[in-house]
Amino acid sequence: MLGVMKEKLMSALASPADDEAKIKGAELHRGRTKARLETLQGELDAARQILAELAAQEAERIVEGETPPTSGKEMQKAQDRMRQLEGALAVAQQKDVDAQSALERARLMAEIGEEERALGFLKYTIGPKVDRFFVELERLVDLELSPALNAARAAGGQGVHQSFLTDLTLGFEMHLLKAAKTLIPRGRAHIVMMGERKYSDLIPDPTSARTRKRG
Repeated sequence: MLGVMKEKLMSALASPADDEAKIKGAELHRGRTKARLETLQGELDAARQILAELAAQEAERIVEGETPPTSGKEMQKAQDRMRQLEGALAVAQQKDVDAQSALERARLMAEIGEEERALGFLKYTIGPKVDRFFVELERLVDLELSPALNAARAAGGQGVHQSFLTDLTLGFEMHLLKAAKTLIPRGRAHIVMMGERKYSDLIPDPTSARTRKRG
């Protein structure tokens, strides 16, 4: 069941390359809308300038009493052109706003995708490995390590020579912490200062049973 869920999730997630391609496409589209907006703004400014010049010329001719019959047509043509450009500019501005929104959306979805992929990897790839590790560890402790420690305790009897059993209990915890040192808070770092000693190094040599004094 978990494997099916993993496959469905991972297949549903976009790859980093897909996200990057979407961002690139959105950036290109925004570049085009922005460039068109700037072009139209320039054309509108020029049209306004032309209309202003025509108006100034007409005013001057009226003052001089020399208004030609074509001046009204030129003014109308300039006014029509300016209105067309104003309408086009309004449409271009909205398209540019939409393009910017699409770009921001693409970037947001890329961030979400990155987080989803990280969580998916942690939950469906790493998580089960850790689960299996703890299951195997529990099996090892319950079925092998604890019985072996109990057997050594029973065979050795009472005495200071059995202090290694306490060391093994504490050493087991310390080795677990050492193995997980990248997860341990700094305040507990002193627990894992064990050098390169292995857990088995805490166990006396079997021949010590022959040399120790017995009461």
